[in-house]
Amino acid sequence: MTEKNGPVMNLETMLESLRNYLSSEISIDSPNQSTIPENSGKTKNIDQVNVKVKVRNNAPPKDGYGELVFVGVGLTITCNATNQIFEKLKNTVKKHTVQQWQAQPRSTVIWYVNTWVEEDWDEGYNTQKQKKIDGDTLFPGETKDYEFNVPFESLPYISIKVDGYISPGNLFHSGKMLPGFEKWSKPELTASVKDLINLNVFHPIKMVSSRIPEFGPQTTFEQITTFRNTLTEVKTEINNIKEAAGKVFKNHYYLEIISLYKEAIFPYLNSVEKTCDNVITALASGNMDKITESIKELKSNSDKSKEIEQKIRNLVLKSGIEPKEMGLN
Repeated sequence: MTEKNGPVMNLETMLESLRNYLSSEISIDSPNQSTIPENSGKTKNIDQVNVKVKVRNNAPPKDGYGELVFVGVGLTITCNATNQIFEKLKNTVKKHTVQQWQAQPRSTVIWYVNTWVEEDWDEGYNTQKQKKIDGDTLFPGETKDYEFNVPFESLPYISIKVDGYISPGNLFHSGKMLPGFEKWSKPELTASVKDLINLNVFHPIKMVSSRIPEFGPQTTFEQITTFRNTLTEVKTEINNIKEAAGKVFKNHYYLEIISLYKEAIFPYLNSVEKTCDNVITALASGNMDKITESIKELKSNSDKSKEIEQKIRNLVLKSGIEPKEMGLN
């Protein structure tokens, strides 16, 4: 019996270790008041909390095959309460996300990213789950953030689960690159990555983050002026980076590097520039709430920079280049 069960147990242990690469963190803020719509068409003020969930694929990157990729990644939100609580939950979340609803009485809410389905309790969760695989795809090192509000009074009745499926097509893909092209490809790829890193795209956010003063009654006009000048300096540096990038990519043709810049780095730089503008406008208004909110928005770019830096590191590893050669830790 032991011999027969051994391979089965080993397989289960292996699968569990693979599932554990899909990690998650959750934070729930203190209650605050917000207005939500009611079925009657009127609105109502209720106490609600903001929920943030960060889901990450911690699997190590592979050289083009055998990667552990999670598909159908999303959240399952279950509300085990009567319609009085359930409707408030639905209307609160509906305000903050794009959803598709199917009206059924006495329901459990199932959310896969931006698609919501209300499932009749009699059908059972597994039936619905087998019918629908929706959601995000996370490659090794990638992260997905989910954020939504729920009524404070619904907290005793809801549960949230991270869902995802291991992609067998990626995991069991087998392949081997034929040698012979490295003497041409590696020097060009190394030069491309170096030029990308030398753009120093993360310096602007690091510089402005290190110069944010503590705002309060003690903040001087000189400190505010210095900080405003820093924001203007950062905007100028971002424009210089964009101009330099245009020249760099005229001489390089690696699709992955160009795609990384266009799809991740360029939007990130635009985000930093826009949030700098928002802080400058808030400073001019003198409204402390606006200043606090705009600085919080500006600081959020630091998290984005870490994600992009990880993508660059993954690209370096995938290309067979030592990260230390590129000045990466």
